[in-house]
Amino acid sequence: MDTILAGALSETKGPKYRAVADRIRAGIGSGQLAVGERLLPVRELAYQLGITPGTVARAYTLLTEEGVLQAEVGRGTFVAGPEPEEVSTLVADVAPHGSEGGDGHHVNLFAPHLPQVGQAALIRKLLAEVAQDPPSGLMHYPSQTAERPVRAAAAEWLQGMPIGPVREDDVVLANGGQNAVVLILSAVLRGRRPTVLVEELA
Repeated sequence: MDTILAGALSETKGPKYRAVADRIRAGIGSGQLAVGERLLPVRELAYQLGITPGTVARAYTLLTEEGVLQAEVGRGTFVAGPEPEEVSTLVADVAPHGSEGGDGHHVNLFAPHLPQVGQAALIRKLLAEVAQDPPSGLMHYPSQTAERPVRAAAAEWLQGMPIGPVREDDVVLANGGQNAVVLILSAVLRGRRPTVLVEELA
């Protein structure tokens, strides 16, 4: 490392961090720096070269982004080895499964693929039942008629409250407080830029 970076950088043209990066790159290319060799810490190398730690750190970062160096937290910066094979080349021996009555998909561990045990046909059957007319009973959406007794009871309970008279048709059932707030805002907000004023805590 000392041999590779020997010589002052004061006469170097261009940014000093690029000069440091070029020297390290040349040392790796010539074999003076071997794969896996640990480089000097940023501050130590900066002291030896008489430059700022930021300049050395920038050179290391540049080479790391290029894949020339590899930084490991807590361990230091090392000369990187050759890039690993692409994932696709590592899965060259996949084989189809499900010979008889199977689905022909390949076995791999990169994504889950559920075995076919008849669930697709069952899902199609259930969806057809849900969509049939008359209703299958699987989708119980309440109607105005079905809700009438509940709305009437709510209107009666609200009689005498300081909000004025309440009729059954004034009551809308909601799925909890949050849903009720959204329904109210959707009903009362108008215009291109509706505004809601709240106190600071809200």
